[in-house]
Amino acid sequence: MAGRSLAFSLLVALVTPCMAIQISADGVAKCQIMLATEPAPAEQTAAEELAAYLGKITGGQFSVTPEAEASGPVIYVGPTQFSLTNGVDAAKLGPDEWVIRTVGDDLILAGGRPRGTIYAVYRLLEETLGVHCAPRPDGFYGLSKAFGEDVARFYFDRYGIESACVRIGSSFPEPKDRRMLATWLSFGDLHRLITASLTTPVLGWSVIYGMSNNAVTWWDNSGARHIGYVPQDSSDVFRDAVYARTAAPDLGDPAVLCQGGAFVKMGPFSG
Repeated sequence: MAGRSLAFSLLVALVTPCMAIQISADGVAKCQIMLATEPAPAEQTAAEELAAYLGKITGGQFSVTPEAEASGPVIYVGPTQFSLTNGVDAAKLGPDEWVIRTVGDDLILAGGRPRGTIYAVYRLLEETLGVHCAPRPDGFYGLSKAFGEDVARFYFDRYGIESACVRIGSSFPEPKDRRMLATWLSFGDLHRLITASLTTPVLGWSVIYGMSNNAVTWWDNSGARHIGYVPQDSSDVFRDAVYARTAAPDLGDPAVLCQGGAFVKMGPFSG
């Protein structure tokens, strides 16, 4: 892959249209990736995955280092001092909220703990660089869902049978806890989603997230646009009440850290 060059003109078009950040040239990395001095595990993973994918795309070798004085473009990952100095206080962001911001020749990818930063990195990789990651189930339930989606894809490719693989978040009358503010799907939006899936002229093989128009969410549902699904409800109207009656989540609980929720702890084996 040597000889390829990548500049973040597409990325910056999402944030500030008049700027561009050079990432590599002639297969050589031209920017650094820096982490806060005490990153959370998800932030360390986010930086390492960013470095790995940038290397695959450009042919350059990108390393991850603790935050320090630097010259040249830097991608700051997580709640760094640089991001705080430039108006991005990750401590004020929710666990699923994230920010992508350019500052001069530098780029900030940050979010609330535990997951916000890794969502910022994934949004950059998927929306700007066209990286589409394979499913990574976090439990037996997720594994079975991924298998079902693969079966549906096989029948579409082999026989032209169209299908909508709907990844329903949490469909209840209202969100029960803080986690569900990101995953909530109202009954009305569930009806609209299924109706759109069954009546769209072209369905193909579609993987669609079942969620309402929540301000904070884990997922990019752009894959649902072609079927005409437009959610009309949002968990935001319940946010204050949910925060008032629930405690802060335990960030050491796998059911909080993983998208599989309580299903992560279930399975035929213990330990």
